[in-house]
Amino acid sequence: MRTERAFVRGKGSRTFRCRVCCRNTRITSQIDVNPDTCGECSNLAGQQNAVWDGCYDFTTDTPYRDKLLAKIVKLGGDGDKVKAYFADLFSDA
Repeated sequence: MRTERAFVRGKGSRTFRCRVCCRNTRITSQIDVNPDTCGECSNLAGQQNAVWDGCYDFTTDTPYRDKLLAKIVKLGGDGDKVKAYFADLFSDA
């Protein structure tokens, strides 16, 4: 697990800044796919890969995508940066 980007803040919680949505978050498990992104952005990355692979269904998978984006914004992330980073995933929005 990479920790060089982590910093200690407050009562010793290990947090880092997500490179996609720019919000502070913490490592939630040791099996994170990418320790530079929050869990929600990691999930969106997987959905964008499904778009590229041609197996993403915009009619049934879009509500989950929108739920992840709403959670990112609610927690202080930049929704516009997320949409720009995952442009293919948000091409219908």
